[in-house]
Amino acid sequence: MSRQRSGDAGQLLATLPASVRQRNPQLPATTAPARRAPRKAPQDTVARRGGAAARASCASLESWLAAAHDAMRAAGVADVAKVGPPSEPLRVGHRILYRATGAAPPDYLGTLAGGRAVAVEAKRRAGRLRRDRWRMVDGRRVEDRDGIEDHQREALALWERMGALALVVVEFRRARATTRHAVPWGALDAAWVERDGVWSVGPQDLAAWVVDGPAYLAAWSSGARS
Repeated sequence: MSRQRSGDAGQLLATLPASVRQRNPQLPATTAPARRAPRKAPQDTVARRGGAAARASCASLESWLAAAHDAMRAAGVADVAKVGPPSEPLRVGHRILYRATGAAPPDYLGTLAGGRAVAVEAKRRAGRLRRDRWRMVDGRRVEDRDGIEDHQREALALWERMGALALVVVEFRRARATTRHAVPWGALDAAWVERDGVWSVGPQDLAAWVVDGPAYLAAWSSGARS
């Protein structure tokens, strides 16, 4: 197994905003990695993958997360993968299809360097992220597509109670800018703002959790070890 060099972690940790560092004083200070020949510099790979995350930002949150997870995996910060709901095969004519047999877990599951489990739910909103999936309109129960499904909230709360890092990564797309925020479930659940009887959050409510680069899990990871 190849060893990850500390330059990889430094490259990723350098992308953390000052607000995250203030909340996590245990993080190591970032220093410039030693100069090496290009063929021996793994941080070049991390930089390229981080650049892929930036380019993917114009495509989709899922593409950005995939590139970010590749970069952090290469740096030894975290190993996170996309997961789906439990399913079973179903024969339709000459084809085999798969149908869901239960509620899906959080969108991404994995492990941080140091061994802590991580669960990530990804949300993309043009408006505000609402707390509830259902709300009452004129005495009727109406589904709110901008809300979080009940089973997702329950799963995140359970993972957090079990000691895992349970995060919601929410992307707010606005005409002027797109921002991404990586918020622990407990912090998000305390940040809801009530407007006209609906609990929700927007980018300003989650400003302390803005993600500036692909290393969005580095604040909670023990970091790459040399």
